Amino acid sequence: PCVLINCFESNVDRFPTVLPNDEQGAYLLTKALIGQGHRHIGFLTLSNNISATPLRNIGYQRAHVEEGLLVDKRYTQVGVIDQTDGRLIGGEFDALEAKIHGLLSLSPKPTAIMFGNDKMAMRAYMLVRGRLGYDIPGDLSLAGYDNYELIADNLVPGLTTVNLPYRDMGTQAAVLALRQYRTPERVLVDSLPIIRPSIAAPPKRGQSDQECPAT
Repeated sequence: PCVLINCFESNVDRFPTVLPNDEQGAYLLTKALIGQGHRHIGFLTLSNNISATPLRNIGYQRAHVEEGLLVDKRYTQVGVIDQTDGRLIGGEFDALEAKIHGLLSLSPKPTAIMFGNDKMAMRAYMLVRGRLGYDIPGDLSLAGYDNYELIADNLVPGLTTVNLPYRDMGTQAAVLALRQYRTPERVLVDSLPIIRPSIAAPPKRGQSDQECPAT
């Protein structure tokens, strides 16, 4: 029996397929930040060539809409070198500093930034704290994605992130493989936020900066 895990066929489903729920993960992380009081949340994503990126964008947007907040496209940008031609010139995070500067130059300035993975967030720690002199999370909350524990547990402060549920995906795949009758269904496994001290309530601003009504 064949079961696909963390991958899928583009135009046809011939096998049972187990995937992380990327839309849910970004949605719940965005909701957690909004629940802390953030109203302007930047999102530096992975490449648009990665299937998870549009799903996570949908989750980010859905959380804003549910809370009655404006979805401002200026706050969502690709944070890596986008390999549209399949080639990579330089490092994948070479544009990250410019992207962060761009977000922080917006008005209103974001009080939190989400990143497409924990590696990007780790680089951002160095840029935000070392070069820009921001306190994390006192001046700016940061969050990653993947729950790569070697990074997330060892950054100071610990990195809030979303768990990619590899163990649960493997368990679900085994259940599907052991079934006598297998159908080409897609199973989405919960991707849940892991809250650590890298996020907190935003710093106080003027009332005009805090409000971001839906339009």
